[in-house]
Amino acid sequence: MPFRGFSGDNQLITLNKKNVKQFFLVVLAVSCFYFPSITATNLTEKERDKVRAVLSEWIDPRAEIKSIEKTPMKDLLEVRIANELVYVDRRAEFLISEGQLINLKTGENLTAKRKEQILSIDFSTLPLHLAVKTKTNFKKGAPQRVLAIFEDPYCSYCRKLRITLDSFDNLTVYSFLYPILGEKSLETSKSVWCAAEPSKALNKLMISDKEPSNTDEPCDYPSDKVIELGRSLGIQATPTIFLSNGKRIPGAISKKDLEIAFKSLD
Repeated sequence: MPFRGFSGDNQLITLNKKNVKQFFLVVLAVSCFYFPSITATNLTEKERDKVRAVLSEWIDPRAEIKSIEKTPMKDLLEVRIANELVYVDRRAEFLISEGQLINLKTGENLTAKRKEQILSIDFSTLPLHLAVKTKTNFKKGAPQRVLAIFEDPYCSYCRKLRITLDSFDNLTVYSFLYPILGEKSLETSKSVWCAAEPSKALNKLMISDKEPSNTDEPCDYPSDKVIELGRSLGIQATPTIFLSNGKRIPGAISKKDLEIAFKSLD
């Protein structure tokens, strides 16, 4: 399936190589600054042809490259494709579009790769004693997997993800109850944590929609510590997953994509 290059009215700029990871996501800041106009007298047709040839490998054949011009920045060229602008270096090795830096030889999104590195954590530093530990069905010979998840008990996407996780064999899940949706979330998180068997209470709640029983027994639910942990990790929404290698996955993820993520750990 081709990757869409631009949103909005322009439907012609479509990537057609399968190894492109991500393309054209945020607004390019360069356009916000004023520069005096510079003519393209020093840009040869041979150079333009090279840029056209490289970009033609990545865009939809119906998309027209209307112009290739110099910019005030040395060796940075402006390329107009339909009614959109992207920027490439003079050797046509890298492309900048809407804040994303793309390697035109490999199709790798270098911005996304670096951002993934920045958002990753050292999994071993997570205070797992603050999480509810659950395990899925044991299957002999299946690989052992571990992940951590920040989830709110009333987050619909968290519940959807929980069902997906439960379909895996030999998966250990450390759930940090992260009640960000209100007072009821906080009360229910405490009820799960203080249950006689928190893992069963959590699964019943998230998978079967069975509320945990309230308890009057003394129970030290570490909500402040979990919330502080989530904030220190920059978690602003649930669910947020961390794989055992520290990679962060925001939002619900399909079983197929999670299987791919697990295989990347092997």
